[in-house]
Amino acid sequence: MEHGENYVAGVPVRIFFFLFATLFLNLAASAAAAAETVGFRGFSINVPPAWDYSEEGAIVKVTAKDNSSIVVFSPDKLPGGQSLEEFAAAFSRDSKGGPPVSDGRGTFQFDYTNDVGAKAHVVISQADPELDSVFLIVIVGENHLELPLILNSAKTEAID
Repeated sequence: MEHGENYVAGVPVRIFFFLFATLFLNLAASAAAAAETVGFRGFSINVPPAWDYSEEGAIVKVTAKDNSSIVVFSPDKLPGGQSLEEFAAAFSRDSKGGPPVSDGRGTFQFDYTNDVGAKAHVVISQADPELDSVFLIVIVGENHLELPLILNSAKTEAID
């Protein structure tokens, strides 16, 4: 061991983080490679093998097979004359959530607790303002390694 260098489990920190990053990227790449791209009304997403999906009208539920996490997607048109900010504020108010926080790029987020005590995180975005649609995502449960894969794979399309 060299003097002045930090170690984790007897391995220099720089090598430890390189190995960790390599392992993480390999896991993420294998999850992405195995995911199935599924198209729905208004969007498509990648669904990893450890997750199931169901479609009920305009609502799509993607559920971890161990039922520890669920992501609900609901693309729709903005209500007539309502801005995305107004829609986010109304949805937050109706769900008794915290105030929506804007990222300044057309996305609002807030948290709330539903009627059975489950904590949820809500993302409301307008990926393409010309489509005049809103993309609502509700996440309930644990954070999974595949969650970013699912969320980052979402591609919106025009809604009739």
